[in-house]
Amino acid sequence: MVDDDGLIGRRVVQLRGERSQKSVADEMRLRGWKWSQATMWAIERGERSLKLMEARDLAAVLDVELNDLFGDPDVLSIEAEFKQLAFILKHDYETAVECLRKLQLSHDFLQSRAITLKSDERFKRMLQFAELNLRFTVEMAVTEAKKPQREGGSSRSGSRRGLGSGRGFLLPEAPDGAD
Repeated sequence: MVDDDGLIGRRVVQLRGERSQKSVADEMRLRGWKWSQATMWAIERGERSLKLMEARDLAAVLDVELNDLFGDPDVLSIEAEFKQLAFILKHDYETAVECLRKLQLSHDFLQSRAITLKSDERFKRMLQFAELNLRFTVEMAVTEAKKPQREGGSSRSGSRRGLGSGRGFLLPEAPDGAD
């Protein structure tokens, strides 16, 4: 037979995470329970049973569902890992969307400036730089992101940065012997 109090105790340890036994006990006291750090210790070791209403409040304190206290500890561990990965994925997605928006704005700005300067011969070299950089579009960035990453972290090597404060426009490679 499975030791239910021991199982619940192990779940409480996992659900508590980095929080101290004392801080959880303090929150339970705020909810009207006469808990101390020793109460938490006894529950986590399976030496003290939880009353149903205590379990309800403990679940609320731990910010989990009541039935999370009664399941398999391995499932909780995997579930926590999935939640963390989903959080990271959502954050990375939002960051990527914001970067793609900035790329589109930079692209559009550069394109509009190139159009206005096209008729002025003084800006011929700058327009060559603009043409080189205008090939970087959102669609191209998405395609590039789908490619496997090369060792060393960057999928673009040997590029020189320049032209624009922090915008990262690429300059043509310098001829051999220059630089």
